[in-house]
Amino acid sequence: MDEDYDPRGKPAGTSISRQEYGPGLYLTTHYDTAAKYAKGSRKLWQVVISQGTDSDSVKIPFEDVKAFLVTYGVASKRRAVPEYFARLVGKGMLTGTTFLNVITNEELVPTRYQEVLRQFLVDHGVDYRIEDNAYGWHERMVVLFNMNKIVSKKQVSRSEKLDVYDLPRDFSEAEQMQ
Repeated sequence: MDEDYDPRGKPAGTSISRQEYGPGLYLTTHYDTAAKYAKGSRKLWQVVISQGTDSDSVKIPFEDVKAFLVTYGVASKRRAVPEYFARLVGKGMLTGTTFLNVITNEELVPTRYQEVLRQFLVDHGVDYRIEDNAYGWHERMVVLFNMNKIVSKKQVSRSEKLDVYDLPRDFSEAEQMQ
């Protein structure tokens, strides 16, 4: 379920402060969390995604990271890029999660380039980022970067009775339910 979804298949534009885990579509397995974020004029969506590659499983060459940041990084922080990543680079590679953490925490990429950042992740094989217990309800949050992983989506009314209230935490469980 998601609170900030554009039906054309792209995450709605948001500020850097609202992209704590990266520039993607934020999904959660906990219905109440999604409903809370969908208050007001926002819509509530039930989104089914196929299994893909988590950011922890992907290694991004540091040379690609440097090239990306030379082009799209905040100009005043470009000189410090090697310093930000120096102790985190193993064998010339960074995990997708490490890359996202540094990019986000150090605010190395301006908001106007968040879509380019999302595409950079997809081009390097990162489909999503998984965070367990992100909101404190033992749920799983998925930040989806590769919109081609969306299998189906439907708008859900808050008054609608759902067959499955809190969705399975594992993809394998979701596949067994179908």
